[in-house]
Amino acid sequence: MVEISAEDENVSEAFAFSGQSMALLEEAGELNGPERFGAPLGRVDALDWDADTGRLTAIVTDFAPSRWGDVRERQELLPVVNEAVAQMTRLITASRSGGGDSSERVLSYLSDISKDIRAIRLIAVSNGSYETQQATLDDIAHAPADLAIWDAGDLATAIQHTAAREQTIDFRDQPDGGIRILGPIGERGLSSYLMVLPGDLIADLYQAHGASILGRNIRAFLQVNNRVNKGIRLSLTEMPASFFAFNNGLSLTATGLKRALAGGQPVVTEITGLEIVNGGQTTASLHNAKYHDGVSLANVRVQAKLTVLPTVDSDEMALQIARFANSQSPVRMGDLTSNNRFFQSIEQLSRTVDFAADQSGRLWFFERTRGQFATESAAARALGAEARFKRKYDRTRRFDKSELAKFELAWLQMPQVVAAGAEKSLATFMNLEHGPASGGVPDEKYYRRLVAKAVLWAETDKVIGSLDLGGYKAIDVGYTIALISKRTAGRIDLDAIAQHQDAGDAWRAAVASLAPAVHENLIARAGARNVSSWSKTAAAWAGVQEIDWAPEATLTSYRPAGDETRVSVAAGQSAIGLRAAEEDIEARRRVEEYGSQAWFQLSSWAKETDRLQGWQRGIAFSIGRVLASDKSPTAKQVTQAVKILDEASRLGFVPTRG
Repeated sequence: MVEISAEDENVSEAFAFSGQSMALLEEAGELNGPERFGAPLGRVDALDWDADTGRLTAIVTDFAPSRWGDVRERQELLPVVNEAVAQMTRLITASRSGGGDSSERVLSYLSDISKDIRAIRLIAVSNGSYETQQATLDDIAHAPADLAIWDAGDLATAIQHTAAREQTIDFRDQPDGGIRILGPIGERGLSSYLMVLPGDLIADLYQAHGASILGRNIRAFLQVNNRVNKGIRLSLTEMPASFFAFNNGLSLTATGLKRALAGGQPVVTEITGLEIVNGGQTTASLHNAKYHDGVSLANVRVQAKLTVLPTVDSDEMALQIARFANSQSPVRMGDLTSNNRFFQSIEQLSRTVDFAADQSGRLWFFERTRGQFATESAAARALGAEARFKRKYDRTRRFDKSELAKFELAWLQMPQVVAAGAEKSLATFMNLEHGPASGGVPDEKYYRRLVAKAVLWAETDKVIGSLDLGGYKAIDVGYTIALISKRTAGRIDLDAIAQHQDAGDAWRAAVASLAPAVHENLIARAGARNVSSWSKTAAAWAGVQEIDWAPEATLTSYRPAGDETRVSVAAGQSAIGLRAAEEDIEARRRVEEYGSQAWFQLSSWAKETDRLQGWQRGIAFSIGRVLASDKSPTAKQVTQAVKILDEASRLGFVPTRG
């Protein structure tokens, strides 16, 4: 995976490794948005700022190409750490005193935050293996400091997102012929059971099935050395019989189970599709205690809640269970999205939608889970099908969830969110009012237009790179696309771009003429502030919109046709062009075919008889006016209108047709 990325991006393997490691740490919630500064800072590869906690994180890399996974002594890392500490001391001191070259981006970055730094953390990412992964350091520039090591084992665990959805686990070999249960409890298609699991059983399950039983667990990283797990291991070794009282237990989901009676007591004999959606840390700690530390778990018991999911919407329901079960710790949006139906549909489309003119199988590759491209490429190589895989998937034609979010948000004119980084972009995208959670369906038309936006992003990045504007290229790309989208009112032929896999000369010319002005505007308006921090604000976007620039006519000649199967929204609301669900299309047809006069009659009847709420009468009248003006009601209006029609019909109202 690192070798492929290094070759693809024409960088060293060490640089590619640190970049991929930072992306994993950001997805895990350890980093907010690490920033590299265009040139090496010495031993420090990037900085990351958490304004909420006042913690500055410096990332350093310990990479030896020929020593993947080798056990290394902490002494080997000390020179790297000591150099990074000295470097951070020099940089922070210089930023506070005004010393050094004020034009250096890193000093500008630090000068904005130096007075607010309350703690400093060094994260060392390594392709080796270390026994000790946490350490306290001497103060750096009068701020308390510590060291965290993320080694090959930690990082490898982070990319294991396989889920054994249909795997059946047999419990008939347990002492009671199964696991005793209490239940079912619940309603509306959800059946939950309470049970007590032996600690040995949990450790054995993880030993046998590994990360596959954590497929929906939203904590991808199982660091057995962190503070929580140290406490778990302490209780296991010193007070195993009290573990049940001390531990919060597990939340499990399954797609099916079999029950029986043993000694007059109900037991579970088989569970299909077992997944641990909360309790991954407990599971990993029990496994580590038994299989690595030799701790006896004979007296350890763990409470568990098992929920059998309905066959419909099981993924969405499991994610909701995971979300609320994990509510005691921050939940990162990136953790919740891999199994979202929207992204599953995008993945399926990416494996079938052909962009070659001769239908020869030229596809784009969507990475729903991290490392998919490298994994599938390696599998193809092992099977002797590497040439075929490369014909289908060029390395330049691939994107992941966060990149998808950036493509869409830039097009929706939210560059300040794009500038805030992958986690913020993905969270905002998932929470769009008419985004993935709206019920819209990503069909082939949507997917082709999404790929067109990916082409526009790549072309914009290439053009801006050739302009040699200096730093902030990624920020310039998002802002330039957003401003072109605004000035053209979205009148770009995305279907043609997808068909030809080319942004076109008119787009490239627009980027070349606009990007320098965008770059200069961001720097000038940032003033003494750090440009990266400034670009994340609404004020930065407002300032860029004041640029005097108009697109050439060749760029705005396209007029997209309306489509009733796309999600319809009111002015000022953002939509990404998803296909509406069939029930939504039918609801809109019913509301519009009712006719404006019938809606006016319904509103008058409701007022005369006082049979509906005031706001319902208002909606009925508003829909009548919208239809009388040959316009379409919004999705929200349609939703309420259907309810009003049903209620009015129940109450006996029938419109008089002229």
